[in-house]
Amino acid sequence: MAQIARARDAGLDAAADQYPYTAAHTTLATVLPPDILALDLDAAVAALRDPATRARIRRDQAAGISGWENVALDPGWGATAITFCPSRPHWSGRTLAEIAADEGADPADLAMDALADDRLAVDCVLHCMDDGDVASILAVPWIAVCTDAEARRPGHPVLGRGVPHPRAYGSTARVLGQYVRERGALRLETAVAKLSSVPAARLGLHDRGLVREGWAADLVVFDPATVRDLATYEAPAVYPAGIRDVVVNGGLAVRDGLETGVRGGRLLRRGD
Repeated sequence: MAQIARARDAGLDAAADQYPYTAAHTTLATVLPPDILALDLDAAVAALRDPATRARIRRDQAAGISGWENVALDPGWGATAITFCPSRPHWSGRTLAEIAADEGADPADLAMDALADDRLAVDCVLHCMDDGDVASILAVPWIAVCTDAEARRPGHPVLGRGVPHPRAYGSTARVLGQYVRERGALRLETAVAKLSSVPAARLGLHDRGLVREGWAADLVVFDPATVRDLATYEAPAVYPAGIRDVVVNGGLAVRDGLETGVRGGRLLRRGD
């Protein structure tokens, strides 16, 4: 934060965003060394099926490589949970350490087997961050809040598959409920700006992010006393509590917590 702040003070157009959780969500391929990830897809899959290359990958994971963020070692297999693995859907929501213990196998081998079978298309959650850092970063007014997540819908054959990161459902409510109301990490007004005007301005949206005459009516009606996230790592596909109404481009999309079927949204580009 200090480095970015110095850049801003020097006149550079520097900014940042974050989401309010201590776990990352990424591809399981992040456990592979850089030289494997640099290969094209077919070559990477072939490398994962080669016994000699696999043995070298295991050595790199155990010893580390200078400059490589080796998540196989830190946070490790016990903090790496599968969110979606097409060839092994029963893995969803479980750590590789747990899966390995049940199957009597090595977690590194299981990871490489799955990545080869699914051509690297395996997703995971990594529990790798510090809550104190999250709270400190969240208190900075110019750092926007994001979800860093794809659109989700419970029960949908595609948008509801696997056991995703709870950020897809709970990020904004988690800021307002836990970090504003319960922990006092930042003021409500600051949180609202970090969820609306700060990111809108950063994206170059000229008529969104503020409640202002002549601007698009994008509004969220929530109760500061009850808003909270309900999504967990074990059961993430749960909408938050305390958000009553949602207005998109002047159309009431959610009323009293229920979808109306009105779809007023449109694709936005910078300058829209």
